[in-house]
This record gives sequence, structure tokens and C-alpha cells, in this order.
Amino acid sequence: MHRLLSIDPATHTGWALYDEEIDRTTWGLEDFSAWEMYGPRALRFSRWFTWMLTKQIKPTLISIEEPHPGRKNRISARHWLGWLYVELQRQAVALAEKEPVRMEIIQPADLKTFATGRGNASKDDVLDAIRASMPGRQAIWSKDIADALAQNDLMRYRHDIGEGYLVPYCDRVQPRLAV
Repeated sequence: MHRLLSIDPATHTGWALYDEEIDRTTWGLEDFSAWEMYGPRALRFSRWFTWMLTKQIKPTLISIEEPHPGRKNRISARHWLGWLYVELQRQAVALAEKEPVRMEIIQPADLKTFATGRGNASKDDVLDAIRASMPGRQAIWSKDIADALAQNDLMRYRHDIGEGYLVPYCDRVQPRLAV
């Protein structure tokens, strides 16, 4: 049985968890944008991620979207995203030493192409694609959660885990013919 955890790391970290045993996807948003400096914020993130990995869900597959600092020229924002990325990798590798877990890094362009058919799609386009993919997903309000869900669906598609996930855009537009 697989447990697939997908994370969209940022100040507002979106996450999605698919549990094959109960065939259910849950999602959420963690807010690390308090009025504190990056050090205490980083410690809160580290505690949360450790709790998710070891106490709460114990995933068998972790996917992380490679963070992009965007157009912000603030060095501190780039340091924060860089630190998040390294911390996610460090903890996933530490978990893999104890239990069998795989980790994959997802490029933003691959994720956007999977969800919308365009590698340069906006976060709003991904949110619209996720909302349209299933009846229970219309209530999703966050672009970060939508990215995590699209990432989760992409990993389920790549590894053929479970059913009921968003199929690639190219298959929605032009279904593949059986050979």
C-alpha cells in the first residue's frame, strides 16, 4: 500500500496526501508567514515536516515541487525558499535511511504541462484545472493546495497508484487510441 505525500514548499506550504489503503486524498495548507524572522519560521517548518513524516502519515513516496523564487529580488526570500528545499530533501533522506521511502523532485513546468497542457501556465490555470477535475475539488481556495494536488495526481499517474486522479491534459483533449 502506498502513501503519497506531495508538497508545494513556500511561505504558504500546500500539501496533499493520497492513502491507497483507504483510497482517499486529503490536503491542507500550512502558513509559515508569521511576523518572525526566517530562523524561527524555519524551525516551525522543520518541526511540522518532521511531525508529518514520522508521527502523522509515514509516506512511502514523497514528491516536492522545486521552488521558484519568482520575480522577487529580495535575497531573504530566495534564502527562505532555498532553505525550505534543502530541509525537505534532508529530512526525506533521513527518513529513507529508516524506512523505504522514495523522493522525487517535480519541475514546475512538468506540473503545469500535466495539469493544463502548457508549461508556462499560471497558478490560476492550475487551480481551475484541479477544480474541474473532480466534484469534491470545487471548494479548493488556495493555489498552493491546487499545486500540491496536481503534483499528487501527477505522481499517481506516473506510478500507476490508485484511480480517480487527474489524467494528463493531452489525454483529456485527445484520448489515446487502443492498439
